[in-house]
Amino acid sequence: MKIRLNIGGKIFETTFSTLSLVPSTFFTIELSKIKKEEELEIFIDRDPKHFRKILNFLRNPNPNDFPLPSNLFILNEMKTEASFYQISTLVEIIENKIKFLSELSENKKKKTQDLFDKIHHVEVNLERILQAIDETYCGFQNGNFIIKLK
Repeated sequence: MKIRLNIGGKIFETTFSTLSLVPSTFFTIELSKIKKEEELEIFIDRDPKHFRKILNFLRNPNPNDFPLPSNLFILNEMKTEASFYQISTLVEIIENKIKFLSELSENKKKKTQDLFDKIHHVEVNLERILQAIDETYCGFQNGNFIIKLK
């Protein structure tokens, strides 16, 4: 059975079996209320921006075959939509990616702070060395290299 989904004015075509593949979603619940016909059009008042990805997940709900973006803002938008459509497995996949990226970001922040601390330490030591050089006389006297502190 062919189904046309009008998501916020954008048309997506799929089948009853695709929308029924993942159990306990918005679609399986809504389709169980509808008499099966030859064709069906359903309007859903949502932003269609991420629906193509959501529909592709419903077509192939294998988490290993489902690439996600690395942008936290987009991931949070997708999570909101996946939550609306009650696709808990997709929500979980997105949450795991958000957690991974957040931990990666925290790790980068820590490494950056460690690097800044080391650079500061080098700067302090360099200042001490330059100050010591400024307070020191180096040269030759009677054929010998000498260092004299001022």
